[in-house]
Amino acid sequence: MTLLHRILPHLPRRLVRDRVSISLRQAIYALADWERDVSAGRRNIDLDREGFIANLVDMTEGALAAPMSAQVRALSEMPPVAAPARSPGEGE
Repeated sequence: MTLLHRILPHLPRRLVRDRVSISLRQAIYALADWERDVSAGRRNIDLDREGFIANLVDMTEGALAAPMSAQVRALSEMPPVAAPARSPGEGE
């Protein structure tokens, strides 16, 4: 059992995996946007880099540890849905 699964025993493994994946992408894009705004002279957020990163960590921790809603709990009990098959020539 990984550390995350020990810390978040109230969440199914696949939901933890999904939350980590989404949270990492959100954090990376948020930091990139912040850096781009600062470089362009736009200060849409009052925090400096250190404060922004600390707040991002707090937000990510909250997102990972949040309890499941009734809707997510019901949906997580269903088997995972496979990606739809692509038609020949689709996406080319």
